[in-house]
Amino acid sequence: MGVQPRGKGNKLLYEMVRQTIADRINKGIYKPDIALPSVQGFAAELGVSAITIRRALTDLQNVGLLRAVPGLGTFVNSSRKFVRHLNRVRDPLYGAFEEAEHIGKTATVQTLSVEFANPEDPVFAYFDVSSGRHVCINKLLLIGGEAMALEHTFVTMPFDQELVDDLAKDLMSRVLRRRKIKITKNRVYFDAAPAPPDVAAHLGVPHGYPTIRHFYNPILKGNRGMIYGYSISPFDRLAYAADIVF
Repeated sequence: MGVQPRGKGNKLLYEMVRQTIADRINKGIYKPDIALPSVQGFAAELGVSAITIRRALTDLQNVGLLRAVPGLGTFVNSSRKFVRHLNRVRDPLYGAFEEAEHIGKTATVQTLSVEFANPEDPVFAYFDVSSGRHVCINKLLLIGGEAMALEHTFVTMPFDQELVDDLAKDLMSRVLRRRKIKITKNRVYFDAAPAPPDVAAHLGVPHGYPTIRHFYNPILKGNRGMIYGYSISPFDRLAYAADIVF
């Protein structure tokens, strides 16, 4: 049966489609591990245009009910948030790999690019970034095969080429631990921002999707140069926790 342009309460067409899909999710008709029908399939079944379906699906993604997996389709978002503990066991080198292992999942890193680029986001003014040139390592962190965070790490020049090579293959906490480089303190900053097109594409979310941004500046013991960076995660996939001692 097709969805009519107007219905009870004078709802707009895409709102009716959105409610229909949401109701099916709540009733368990759509399962988390099985892709939803395609846009064309929904359009044919509900008797509406593909544009209407896409708007309804985007709304449901924006509230965290659905997630889009590039190349696979759209799924019910039932996975619980991945929680990063900023000071678990008071170890500044405790990172995402350990967090994943703690909940029985596997963390992997996908290197995207290594390029010359400076940390230009206004937030970096909080860290007194060096005025020199930087090399930027771009990586994608996956937890259990799902894209969890897009990571950008900046190292000041001149830099240790072996350190940059290591950072391109692994997360910073693990690289510093292997190299026995101590962090004396870590300055962090959190904010929220809509995902720009490139971030949205890597994380499999719509353009403008709410994200959490985690900026960091670990202060390394000894004269080892400066490292800055930030990670971007969909708001419904990641959370941060910290113990505060008074």
